[in-house]
Amino acid sequence: MRNHWKPDRAFLSRRNKEQLIEIAKANGAAEGRGCLASYKKSELVEALLFHDTHARLAASPTPEQRKALEWCPEAMLFPALDPDAREADRDEPFEDDDVSDDECAHDLREAA
Repeated sequence: MRNHWKPDRAFLSRRNKEQLIEIAKANGAAEGRGCLASYKKSELVEALLFHDTHARLAASPTPEQRKALEWCPEAMLFPALDPDAREADRDEPFEDDDVSDDECAHDLREAA
């Protein structure tokens, strides 16, 4: 997701001031900015957009800019899939594997 999504004005404007301050701390924008609590919400949005834009344009990103490039909302973070792990999951027996197909068919006939 980080390679395809970036925070834009619409995304940031829907966040409250406390959420914007947390984003600024997480993505490196808070570094060297003083007291973020004194910023208006619109100023925080502008500062975050400025920080993200400059991070994307930097030929050699600073550590703070790298944080911006790596930051993504938690809801958009997905664990990496391990294809071998999925195969192993398929090999594990289901809880009802000790029930024979005949018993299942019998239960279905009784239910009908």
